[in-house]
Amino acid sequence: MAWFPPTDFLKMDEQLSETGMINANQGPHAAVSSPESRLLGRQISQISDLVRAANPETYIRPGLPPFFIQHGYSDDTVPFQQSVNMAAKLSAVLGKDQVTLELLTGARHADPAFETAQNIHKVLDFLDKHLK
Repeated sequence: MAWFPPTDFLKMDEQLSETGMINANQGPHAAVSSPESRLLGRQISQISDLVRAANPETYIRPGLPPFFIQHGYSDDTVPFQQSVNMAAKLSAVLGKDQVTLELLTGARHADPAFETAQNIHKVLDFLDKHLK
């Protein structure tokens, strides 16, 4: 289960630019001061091997459990393409029946739409189905 996950740090700025979703209050993800660069201790554009090791998509392999990913179309922090690409890569390895991707129209990063009673019920149903 993942909500609006960053999955490939080095592609985030390009994807936000492609969709015109640049967040004016947030600098580029590749900047020295970005959360990603601070997490890894150096500017991410200078440490591609370390970034690759930090990217969740690096660890896609057969035998992973089913995935349920939700992302907002209007996310200007983590581009929705991160989830689209992750779901496609997971589906190629695990099979389409093991990956559910939902893109919430109009939802932004950490949007209240993710925490509605209806959506929480959907998440809990997924977890019940796969963990019981």
